[in-house]
Amino acid sequence: MIDEKNIRDAIEACGKLGHSVRIRDIAYLILTKSISVKPMVYQAVFGVEPTDIEAYESTAAMSFLRSYIDLNFKSDDTLSDKDKMTFEENKNEMQRLIDRIEAAMVDGKMEVKEGYKQIADIRVKLNDKFNISSEKKTQMVIVEQKFNTVCPYTRRECYLQQNETKQ
Repeated sequence: MIDEKNIRDAIEACGKLGHSVRIRDIAYLILTKSISVKPMVYQAVFGVEPTDIEAYESTAAMSFLRSYIDLNFKSDDTLSDKDKMTFEENKNEMQRLIDRIEAAMVDGKMEVKEGYKQIADIRVKLNDKFNISSEKKTQMVIVEQKFNTVCPYTRRECYLQQNETKQ
């Protein structure tokens, strides 16, 4: 996540080298990493049809800014495969770990008390990380009846108020 301080630091670093850089330039470079259609990104950021994108990207200011962003801004693409583990992969690995702990307890390599403590810790961490809840909350929408009778004179549906008495 890029915050305001990161953007100001990038503009300041470019300014120290004599490059005039705007927030739009930073936005353009960041969006081109996610969207491959550069003319579309250029038009979205600057609001005009691109004339020569290659000339714009090859300027000294943009070249420096690109290298600055690559070095200083972390993106989701830099995460390793271990950081992108899904819930199911994590669950399967945790189950294998629990199986190994149980096998170590049976073989006598680990005390039973310590093994149960580790298993409980693993299960709690798995639940906390993925916000797993055993409660299922259901929502119901109650639609009130618009009519309850048909008028004998006009043959239209209408609502007739009825007095219900409790006995």
